[in-house]
Amino acid sequence: MIRMVNVGSYNNNNNNYMFPSLPLLLLALCLATPLLLPPAAAVATTLFDVESSLQETLHVGQPPGERGLSYDEVVVDEDDRRHRDTNKQSFPSSGYSVVLQPRSAVFPTSYPDYRSLTLAQLKRDSARAKWIQARLDLAAGRTTMTEEVSSEVTSGAGSGSYEYLALVGIGRAKFHLALDTGSELTWLQCLPCDQCYPQTDPIFVPSQSPTYSPLPCHAGPCPSPTHFSSQCGWNHTCRYTTVYGDTSTSQGDLAKESVTLGGDGSDTLPNITIGCGRNNPVMLAGGPAGIMGLNGGSLSFTTQIGATSFSYCLVDKDDTTHSSTLDFFVVPKVDDVAVVAPLMKTGGFYQIGLVGISVGGAPVTSITGDVIVDSGTVVSQLPGYAYNSVREAFVANVNLTSRPQVGPMDTCFDLSGVNITMAVPPVSFHFSNGQELKLPAKNYMTPVGSSGTHCLAFAAATTPNSIIGNVQQQGIRVTYDLAGSVFRFTPGNC
Repeated sequence: MIRMVNVGSYNNNNNNYMFPSLPLLLLALCLATPLLLPPAAAVATTLFDVESSLQETLHVGQPPGERGLSYDEVVVDEDDRRHRDTNKQSFPSSGYSVVLQPRSAVFPTSYPDYRSLTLAQLKRDSARAKWIQARLDLAAGRTTMTEEVSSEVTSGAGSGSYEYLALVGIGRAKFHLALDTGSELTWLQCLPCDQCYPQTDPIFVPSQSPTYSPLPCHAGPCPSPTHFSSQCGWNHTCRYTTVYGDTSTSQGDLAKESVTLGGDGSDTLPNITIGCGRNNPVMLAGGPAGIMGLNGGSLSFTTQIGATSFSYCLVDKDDTTHSSTLDFFVVPKVDDVAVVAPLMKTGGFYQIGLVGISVGGAPVTSITGDVIVDSGTVVSQLPGYAYNSVREAFVANVNLTSRPQVGPMDTCFDLSGVNITMAVPPVSFHFSNGQELKLPAKNYMTPVGSSGTHCLAFAAATTPNSIIGNVQQQGIRVTYDLAGSVFRFTPGNC
C-alpha cells in the first residue's frame, strides 16, 4: 500500500485548496517513492556445514584410523578405463589404480592441536610457492642458473605439506609415497643409508629385491632428467641429486625396479627408473617413505608409463577413516564430467586456463599470469590484486565477527556460535573456455582450530602467478587428461 501524505491545506474562508510549495512536494515524493521501488536483488548463497568442519579438527593428536585398503580391495570399473597408447613400452593395457589416503589416516601427528598443525602447513606453503615461482621464472627465461642457484634441480618436496599418500609396491614391499604433481623423480629411502629421516614404513632394502638393478654408466651416459641432476658416480652407477626449496637434499642411486599399482598384484610395471635415496636430510620426517613424482618431466612416473591420463579425488585432508584412489589411463564418462578446463605444461607443472573468479554469483576479478594446479600446496594463492578483490567481495556479503590473521590467511571469522549450518557466498572459478567450477563451501572455508575460527582458504601471493591448492580440490575427481590437454572436474566422485 502507498502511504498518503497530506502536504496541502484547505482555506475555510474562501473554500479554496491551498497547493503546497515545491519543497513540500519534493518531500512527499521522497517519502513515497522508496515504497514503489522493487527490492534489491538478493546475493546468492550456499550452505556451509560448520559442525562437520569442526569435527575434523578434533582428530589431531589422536591415533590414525585404519591404514586403509589393501591392494586386493581396490576396485576400478573396467568400463571407465581408457586403453593406453600401444606405441609405448608394453604394459598391461587396462587402467591402474592406487590407494590414496590423507596423511592423517596413516601417520600420527606430532602437533598438540589443530591450530599448530595449520600454522606448520601454511609455513611450508609459503616456501613451496617460492620454489614454484623460481621454476616458472627459469622456464620463461626470466632468470638464469647463475641467478637462481640449482633452480632446475630443485624440488618442492622439502617444502610441501604432502597431505596425501599413495600406497605403492616397490619390489616386494609396499610403501606410502607422497603424491606430488610438481616433482619429477619417484624416489624412496634405501638401506644402507648415510643419512635417513625417520619414517613409518620399513626402509627399502635393495639387496632383498631380485628386480632391483642400479643404472650403470660405464657403457653410456646417465639419463637426462628435466628437473633434477644425474651424473656418473665413482662406482660407475648413475647418481641423482634433488635440491629442495628449503636447500635440503636427497641424493642416491638411480635404478630400475618393478612398481606395483594395486589390484591383485598383476599390475606390476617392470624397469621403472626410481631413485634409491642414501642421503636424505629432508622435511618428510616421521611420514612418507619418499615421493611419487607425477609432473611432465622425462623421468616422471607418468612419462615412463606413457600415461594418457591420471586422476585423483582428495578426501578431506583431516579425514582419518576414508581413502580414495589415484588412477592412471582412466577418464570419467562424458555424462559424468561436470567441468572441463584447458591444461598446459609450464616448467614441469600443470597449468590451467583460469581467467576469473566470482563471489556471490558476481564476477569480482580477472586472473592473469600462470595458474598452477598443485597437489603439494594446501591453500590457494592469488596475485595481490585478485586476492584483494575476492576478499573484499566475500567480506561485503557476510555478517560475521572477524578474527585475527592466521599465517597468510587474513580473512578469518568466528563461527563458534553457529550450531550446524550457515549461508555463505558461493565462490566459482571461471575458465578460458567459458566453463565454471562451483566450489563447495568447505573448499574455501577452512577451520584453523577447534574453537570455531574459520578462514577464507586463499592467500595473497608474493608472485604474479597463482596456485590452486589441495583444499580447493577436495571432494572432486580431478582428471589430468594428458592426451586431450584438458582438466576434467567431477564433483563428489571420490
